[in-house]
Amino acid sequence: MGFLSDIKENREKASGIANPAKWLVDMFNPNSTSGVTVTEENAMQNSAVYAAVRVISETVASLPLNVYREKDGVKEKAKNNYLYSLLHNKPNNLMTSFTWRETMMAHLLLWGNHYSQKEIDNSGKIVALWPLLPSKMRVKKHNNKLYYNYYPDNGEKITYSMREILHISGLGFNGLKGKSVIKMAREAVGLGLAAEEFGARFFSQGAQPGGIIEYPGRMSDEAYKRYKKDVNKKYGGLGNSHKIMVLEEGLKYNQTGIPPDDAQFLETRKFQIEEVARIFRVPPHMLADLERATFSNIEQQSIDFVVNTIRPWLVRIEQTLNDKLISSKNNKNYIEFVVEGLLRGDSQARAEYYNQMYQVGAMSPNDIRKKENMNPIDGGDQYFVPLNFIPLEEDNPKTETNNIRAVDKEKEIRARRNAQKRVNIRERYKRLIKKSADNIVKREINKIQDLVNKELKNTTRNEQNFRDKIIKFYDEKFPNEIKDEIKPVLNNLAKAVADEATEEVGIKDFDINNFFAKYMDSMAKKHAGYSRGQLLALMNEADDIEQSVTLVEERLEDWDKKRADKISQEQAVKVEGAITRQVFNVAGITKIMWVAGGDACPICQDMDGKVVGIEENFLDQDETIQEKGGYSASGPKAHPPLHQGCDCGLARG
Repeated sequence: MGFLSDIKENREKASGIANPAKWLVDMFNPNSTSGVTVTEENAMQNSAVYAAVRVISETVASLPLNVYREKDGVKEKAKNNYLYSLLHNKPNNLMTSFTWRETMMAHLLLWGNHYSQKEIDNSGKIVALWPLLPSKMRVKKHNNKLYYNYYPDNGEKITYSMREILHISGLGFNGLKGKSVIKMAREAVGLGLAAEEFGARFFSQGAQPGGIIEYPGRMSDEAYKRYKKDVNKKYGGLGNSHKIMVLEEGLKYNQTGIPPDDAQFLETRKFQIEEVARIFRVPPHMLADLERATFSNIEQQSIDFVVNTIRPWLVRIEQTLNDKLISSKNNKNYIEFVVEGLLRGDSQARAEYYNQMYQVGAMSPNDIRKKENMNPIDGGDQYFVPLNFIPLEEDNPKTETNNIRAVDKEKEIRARRNAQKRVNIRERYKRLIKKSADNIVKREINKIQDLVNKELKNTTRNEQNFRDKIIKFYDEKFPNEIKDEIKPVLNNLAKAVADEATEEVGIKDFDINNFFAKYMDSMAKKHAGYSRGQLLALMNEADDIEQSVTLVEERLEDWDKKRADKISQEQAVKVEGAITRQVFNVAGITKIMWVAGGDACPICQDMDGKVVGIEENFLDQDETIQEKGGYSASGPKAHPPLHQGCDCGLARG
């Protein structure tokens, strides 16, 4: 018998409750033909499987995963998009992006599926992704929708909807769920595990000293038991190998080599490495099988690994992430891996490639330096082509026109970068603005609730007194309270933005005090007037005092949940836009350009790049952009925000 037969025989002889026979195990978890039970977990005990899963998982996890935005054919990182930080840095507060993607790939490679729970906040944004074990997930289809039943170790079944689960599936037969790679390749993996088990047993039982013990007669039962016990004790295990064996009662030792059937063990182990490499489509040299590897073919095999193994996984993951995470209103945003670094080749090949791309104007010096992990240089963003490269239908090159276009493009890029600096400044101030806004909203809610209790819920219930006191509060007292609370933080934001803008345009003295004082008066009066108008409109809608109380208290509850966030977003964008425009005006800049934010809505995306005169509006008084993708905007708009939630900015035109 060979080594596989030995293992099966040993397993079947030792059947019991602790070690059930193969037929009993097969009822619940089918074994491979080799007799080894193969699961996704214990498959990783096979060194080749472990190496294959590890090399693919770590390769995919190490690639940068970015959110991009495309505008007029220009691709840029959408760092303002909330998904950028989620995918690029930390999908949740316990994992890095590398760890999450490594786990994802391990699930896909072993189970054929990956599931992550989406943690969604009240605004509908995904704030975290939590991986779930595929072995505990069951997928059900009903009415053309998928439902995910999860069975945790401790606790009852949890049912998730399609909206709550990020499901990435591997190769499967129904297009909805992938097949377990390990189950599909159970026999190959089981044979590898069996070979390892045989090797462990072979070397642990050191009592087989490469020979046969011969006895001239027949040993008594007592002598046989004593002999067997003595041999196992003195010579069993690797620690007792190579000891001198003492023979008695006419016993003879005959030297032998490894039996021919057992010698197949070595060849089988080599073949199983190739089998695993074939299953996972990994070059054998990546599994430490260098028998056929040479210096000349390893590089090409590595490139083939990227093209034929890694790339299909990346496309599968990218398409799922774009489908499940990017909303339809942000169709100019997309998620993509960066794979260029894996295809770099040797230095000579890279140099030839860069030289060709540079000469046709496809890459600038800084593009090349970026790919080589080098810092940019001044003037390195320009693109060049030989002067004799002209279209066939033209008689003379229009080099002057081309140079003007190149300079204009370079100026626009610099202007957008400076605009992004000011956007980054305002983002840092949002938390401080929200803190002040919270205090304003709470003070406002407490005052209105007090008036409701005194004028609308008491025995007299005087609705006119309530109206009069609301008007007096908002017209006389509250605007000053707003300014006292929020002015310090908005003033600091205005100064920081002014410092950045003046440095860009090259002016030193810019006094924001008068302008900012007028801005604060306008801001406080608008907030107070808007609140007063909402409450009085609710009073007019109500049929009686009871309904007035209900409507007003519902509005106060809504303010308590959302209003501070809205104030923080609106004022950060509005202050930055107003100060930037004022600095440009003082510096003599004649044109300004709209720069859409990283998570811009469709109408803001359409506005991106629009240039107007410094004294003109982007939207005039009577101009309205019709609703598009759930957004609409009306003038006048001299600077962002264009609508509620707008996060755009201004640049020099």
